[in-house]
Amino acid sequence: MQRIKLAHGYLAVSIHPQARTMQPIKNILLVEDDIDDQSFFINAISTLDNVALQHISINGIDALDNLLHSTTLPDLIFMDINMPLMNGLECLAEIIKNPYLRNIPVIMLSTSAQQATLTRAMGACAFIQKPSSEELLRNKIEYTVSLDFSRSNRAVALLN
Repeated sequence: MQRIKLAHGYLAVSIHPQARTMQPIKNILLVEDDIDDQSFFINAISTLDNVALQHISINGIDALDNLLHSTTLPDLIFMDINMPLMNGLECLAEIIKNPYLRNIPVIMLSTSAQQATLTRAMGACAFIQKPSSEELLRNKIEYTVSLDFSRSNRAVALLN
């Protein structure tokens, strides 16, 4: 069990050992203010062997603080758009401006597919419309994690 520090306490998460997979484990930062959506995301990734939840931030300010003070940066950031204090689009803009953070692929999450074009234009690597099914979310995350977001191959994925 791994303990993830949340703003309102700790969350125990079972992480699969890397020995069970041939793919390298991708560390994820989840930026999501809604506790139910956090749990939904955690449940969706719980059976993925190549994913580890590094941290959960509850808004853009918390995410930037975590990123700028972390000794280990995440491989991917999954970020909700609608959050208090600093929303996902504002946080994405700050990440892209920062030379220390700009190469971390950011995948935007929203219940509305209308945000997809805007997030791509702002520099997000992918957009996932939040599904109502945990299995569908797991499939979208699994597919997204398998994509090559290296700087030379920075393709944008739209996963509705």
